[in-house]
Amino acid sequence: GRVKRAGIAAMVALIVGAAILTLIFQQPFESVVSNREYGLLALLIVLHLGLCRLSLYAADAFGALSPSLTSSILPYCFGPMLVAILIHRRYAHVAAFVCSFLLGVITQFNFAVMLTSLISSVVGVHFLGSLRRRARIYEAGLLAGISAAMVNTVFGLMGDVPWQVIGKQSAAAAAAAFAAVLLISALLPLFESLFKVTTDLRWLEMCDLNHPLLRRMVMEAPGTYHHSLVVANLAERACEEIGAHSLQ
Repeated sequence: GRVKRAGIAAMVALIVGAAILTLIFQQPFESVVSNREYGLLALLIVLHLGLCRLSLYAADAFGALSPSLTSSILPYCFGPMLVAILIHRRYAHVAAFVCSFLLGVITQFNFAVMLTSLISSVVGVHFLGSLRRRARIYEAGLLAGISAAMVNTVFGLMGDVPWQVIGKQSAAAAAAAFAAVLLISALLPLFESLFKVTTDLRWLEMCDLNHPLLRRMVMEAPGTYHHSLVVANLAERACEEIGAHSLQ
């Protein structure tokens, strides 16, 4: 009826408005995004939605989940976290809003799905922070899974779902986030290679002092090598002071 349509319109307005505010109030772009990266952004969103759709099909096939908590097995943080790593955190927040809305469309505007998707994705992207080690991906995925489990628990209590079912679905939400993180780690080198994207992790790998070119520089031009290290450290400290990205 009219109340349901008004509720759907309000949810759409909330998500779209939050996305616009994210674009307006976040810091300026650190780099110009190319058409190739825009294509990658669209591909990641489609891949994310396809993976979530596959999870829903699996849930329907096995029929082991409570209808009110089917959303617990969806890998909400998969797409937005990949966008944050491969493109930019700012675009990842926008992708989180877009994916939440489109998942709502897929699930006939299931509010639990939309809210869980939005919160889990934003938490995962936020805690990625400055990605200087691969373990950070797993830590952010764990926190995203915990947030999804908490939202599922709230909706389970609101729906008078038994505690045993709530516990199983909360565990499933955390497991889904962990599976998404494993998939991110597996696909990351592939996307880096196919789309010629140099991520923070790739930059750090290039900084390995055991790189053959750097070892040759140590032997043949030790003064230049030392001077380069000093200048690099000064530049990194300057970036930290002004809040810039020291790896880009």
